[in-house]
Amino acid sequence: MDKLTLTKEQLIELKKFINSRGFREPLIVMEILDHFACLVEEKLEANPGMSLSEAMQQAHGSFGVMGFRTIADAADVERNKRLNMQFKKTLGGMVASPAMWLLFVLAGAIYYTAYMSFQEFFVDGDNAGFLTAFPALLIVAIGQVLIFRRFPGIKNRYASGKGTLADNGYYWLVFILMIFFPNYPGGDWPIIPFAIAATIYVLAILTWVIAMYRTWQSTEQYYRNIEQMYAELDTQ
Repeated sequence: MDKLTLTKEQLIELKKFINSRGFREPLIVMEILDHFACLVEEKLEANPGMSLSEAMQQAHGSFGVMGFRTIADAADVERNKRLNMQFKKTLGGMVASPAMWLLFVLAGAIYYTAYMSFQEFFVDGDNAGFLTAFPALLIVAIGQVLIFRRFPGIKNRYASGKGTLADNGYYWLVFILMIFFPNYPGGDWPIIPFAIAATIYVLAILTWVIAMYRTWQSTEQYYRNIEQMYAELDTQ
């Protein structure tokens, strides 16, 4: 006997059922749907007279008290793992790229010159850390705007706390370093070591933001395919 396969109309009903349980992100819904559809097919195949609605209820009950949450969490962890691996690969590629080194040398030279020039506007070096914190914050802000404009779906990622690369364990370093980065104390202290340290820090933030953008760029097609499959099951 041929294995029972759900029709598109039935899959649409399954998707609605999943949505009604609070899951709406395409990647998570499609992952749940894959498991859910298999169970519903088994229920209908074993009980030919059973309605789709009853089969869905029974299949959902098979997931236990957590319902779809277990599958959603597993899919979320897997997605984040994939993104972080891609992020590290992208970062490694940038470090090995002569073109990127040229960009960083030019950006570093510009920032270092500006840091040395603007120091004279701070009395005895007070608040000179602003010259480090402000550019770093500006780079992060511009990076986030560009990323969210180019990849708007990131805002809707499954809310696990690690749903975007902006929350993947690198982001908090920006603010920690901004808070604790030492101000140039002025007086007889040599300024050059502070300027070099500030330049390296700002370049590190710039590298991170570019790597983050490129990571989403390289995985964009994968997510677009998922979103397209999700949209095909949309009756709206």
